[in-house]
Amino acid sequence: MTRISVRRLLTMLYFAPLVIPLVLHAEGIYRWPGPPLAYNWPAVSAPSQSPPPKTTVLFFTSASCQPCRQVKPLIDRLAESADYHVQVVDYARQPALFTQYRVTAVPTIVVVYNQRELARHVGVISDLRPLLRPLTRKDTSNVP
Repeated sequence: MTRISVRRLLTMLYFAPLVIPLVLHAEGIYRWPGPPLAYNWPAVSAPSQSPPPKTTVLFFTSASCQPCRQVKPLIDRLAESADYHVQVVDYARQPALFTQYRVTAVPTIVVVYNQRELARHVGVISDLRPLLRPLTRKDTSNVP
């Protein structure tokens, strides 16, 4: 006979009322009491016209970064405009995005359109216009 720890035995006894009916139902031995549940999901209609994609500006920063604090007012002003979607990415909260966009230093500004990186700047910047100049409405329509 195999020895089972008390902790494992208690765990098995705790979950047995949940697991045994599931296994038996899957094998066709046990049938759930009552009729099958029916869900009335609301109908989802596709939008008639999808909105045009916005240019996304990703600002990669860190809480302890002094140069990032110098660039932050420019990013805040850009966020107020309706032409760009600005996302501030903090290393402590979203390190996966740093890896995804291969960011190794802060501050880094990455401009993305239609899930494609169009421009990148690493370090302090005093004016965002040169970075965003090729991204006017008429120019972004030609981006594949």
